[in-house]
Amino acid sequence: DANVQGALYVVGTWSGWLEETEMERVGDYKWEVEIDMPPGENMFKFIVNSEWIACRSLPVVDDGVGTGGNNLMVVEAIEVSKEERASELRA
Repeated sequence: DANVQGALYVVGTWSGWLEETEMERVGDYKWEVEIDMPPGENMFKFIVNSEWIACRSLPVVDDGVGTGGNNLMVVEAIEVSKEERASELRA
């Protein structure tokens, strides 16, 4: 349920499951965060009230310990300057 009361964190394989990153509420049922991730498969879960959960609205995959998690595939990591991004949006 994206209508979380309090803080929402995301944690995943990109940090060895060790770094809990707080997400920012940007509207009703909307949260966002920017994280540098390595290319390839990255599994993640959310932390709400100290409970690790998978998002029910996304496919859940086997995490190897029987609790399930969500997956995100990072195809290519590239850096784009703000100027380049603005130029692409104007095109």
